[in-house]
Amino acid sequence: MKTNARLLKQSSDKDDMNAKSLSTILHLKQRNEELEKENHVLKQKVQAAQQLSLAARLASNAKERVGEEALKEKEVRLTTICLPIIIYPFFLS
Repeated sequence: MKTNARLLKQSSDKDDMNAKSLSTILHLKQRNEELEKENHVLKQKVQAAQQLSLAARLASNAKERVGEEALKEKEVRLTTICLPIIIYPFFLS
């Protein structure tokens, strides 16, 4: 009788432990899936931020080049307008 009671208690304890272990496994699996989703979202955000950074850098470089080209064009205009004015009087004398 005592042996049966002891074996029944051991079996019950094992069943309880298995149920707790299964519950823990399922909880950890669910948490792992949540973390994987969060990781995926974070990777997408990082990629978007990198693309935005690249676009900003390209826009900045383009703005700088446009400014340089505008300055060169202004210098060319001034040279073509002012140079004849400066040289012309020398031809008159």
